Amino acid sequence: MIMILTMVFCLCMYLSVTWWKGRHHRRLDEALGKNRIAFSFSPGRFTLAKLRMPTMSPVRRNILIAIGPAVAGALFCVSVLHLSPAFGLVLGGIAPFIAISTLQNQRMKAYRRDAKSSLEFASAVFGAGGTVQEWVQEVVPRLEGPLHDPFAKAGAQLRQNIPVGRFLERLATKSPDAFFRWAAAGILMNERSAGDLQKFIAEVMDDLQTQERLERMMKQEQKSSNNMLMAMIAFPGLLFLGFHSTINAILARHWEANLVLMIGLGGYVALFLFASKITKPQVFTS
Repeated sequence: MIMILTMVFCLCMYLSVTWWKGRHHRRLDEALGKNRIAFSFSPGRFTLAKLRMPTMSPVRRNILIAIGPAVAGALFCVSVLHLSPAFGLVLGGIAPFIAISTLQNQRMKAYRRDAKSSLEFASAVFGAGGTVQEWVQEVVPRLEGPLHDPFAKAGAQLRQNIPVGRFLERLATKSPDAFFRWAAAGILMNERSAGDLQKFIAEVMDDLQTQERLERMMKQEQKSSNNMLMAMIAFPGLLFLGFHSTINAILARHWEANLVLMIGLGGYVALFLFASKITKPQVFTS
């Protein structure tokens, strides 16, 4: 019981922290209201129309995402595995978020690899006295991820005499990586003011090495935290495997036991997510 109460406490803490961090977005939504601007088409011209569109809160969206897999997981546990539906509800509910997070992390890693490759090549080009235009055009073959197409498009625009500043402005404002936004903004400012690009890119590479060193330290800390959490999860899992017949009989007779089990599992998941978030390595951040 003490273990389950501890998991409930962790679940409540995780939900409270998540709610508190989203307070600014809620205030912004309240200040702006629910109005959105939409385009309406009429023959021969486009007109702007004010349209009231329903918006969905993050909590409601997450519930809608999780409810289908949770129900499917519960049915699978009951009909196939002959286990409590609590296992399916919890594991099925978090499965889509784990999948989305994994895909996002993989894409972000690919983006950061391209960002690092582009900055390393910029260091070589600027160090040899090259220009920003040469960097943008010649770096394309060295990029294999999400930055390949934007740089290739910018290179084609340069051949059409479109200034490179527009491309750098987009990188400096829309890049998902804070460090790369800062680097692009610095390159743009030095290019426009005829600044010392060689000196600036040297500072960027020094900061990049510092970021990578911190990343390795954070990854080691995250690995240690995850090992501790897995040890915490393994103990009740071993208890369940050792007394599964008795536990399944209790769960089959008392719905309250299934509710307590679901809360306990949710607490363990919340604890794992919270620990992963606070120890997650932050790369290319300023």
